[in-house]
Amino acid sequence: MMLTEEIILIITIIIIILILLTDNKKNKYNINNKSKINQESNNIYYRNSHSVYIDNVQENKVSKYKKYRYDVNNYKIKEKLLKNTEIKFYNILKSSINNNFIICPKVKISNFIGMKIKLSWEDYYDKINYQSIDFLICNNLFKPIFGIILFYGDFQIQTEDEKNLNEIYNAIKFPILHLKINDNFEENIIKEKIENYIEKYSA
Repeated sequence: MMLTEEIILIITIIIIILILLTDNKKNKYNINNKSKINQESNNIYYRNSHSVYIDNVQENKVSKYKKYRYDVNNYKIKEKLLKNTEIKFYNILKSSINNNFIICPKVKISNFIGMKIKLSWEDYYDKINYQSIDFLICNNLFKPIFGIILFYGDFQIQTEDEKNLNEIYNAIKFPILHLKINDNFEENIIKEKIENYIEKYSA
């Protein structure tokens, strides 16, 4: 009789262990399955991150980036090409040169400086492609004669891009007139510097 009770107890323990193992396996499956769903949801989110609308699978809502939807109607024409100080300078510049010269404002540097040979695009062209010069003075054939760079603070304090450009100008021997201006600059002094520069490099 004792043997039978022991067998029944052992069988009961085995059944309980099997039930626990089965439940544990189900829980692991549910966790893994949920993790997989979350991962797939995240993958969908990242794959569509470049889109105007980003679908969130879990919450089924439109992303906050909807307000940045691309619309061509968001563009507008600026009121002025030049700032007021630059316009004032332009008028002085215009009165300081004769009809043999053409004043070109806001010129992209890669429009008048090129490379001797085709070298590394990133190392050479990118250094000039995204930069511009305040004023470019050309002859009537649109040959660049010299450039004018306006600065408002300390000329000694330059950005890395400005230093690189000055090195390029020096290397190709392209004359650059640096002029400090502000809202109350002396017109006569500026005009004299321009006229001296034109006389020097227009010969």
